[in-house]
Amino acid sequence: MRTVKSKYVVDYYENGNIFTEQYFLNGKCHKTNGPSYKRWDKNGNIDRESYYINGNMCRESDYINGDMCKESYFLNKEQLTKEEFKKIISVMLRLVV
Repeated sequence: MRTVKSKYVVDYYENGNIFTEQYFLNGKCHKTNGPSYKRWDKNGNIDRESYYINGNMCRESDYINGDMCKESYFLNKEQLTKEEFKKIISVMLRLVV
């Protein structure tokens, strides 16, 4: 028998604003329909979004004052360009269907 354990964790600044939001599945950072980790600055502006599948980071976006300034892509802990990432993912999706 397999038991699936999911967990949602939110941390707050002393001023009441959200600091971080994280989703876990079986103890690993994981979410398939959006970022599994988000971090905000004290003023409530998004600072970072990270996408994880089974504990492996796939994408990370950094923000300054709520505006995206950098986006990075990963597969098996190796950093890829956006184009390389999209090409690999499209091939993987064709294999699944």
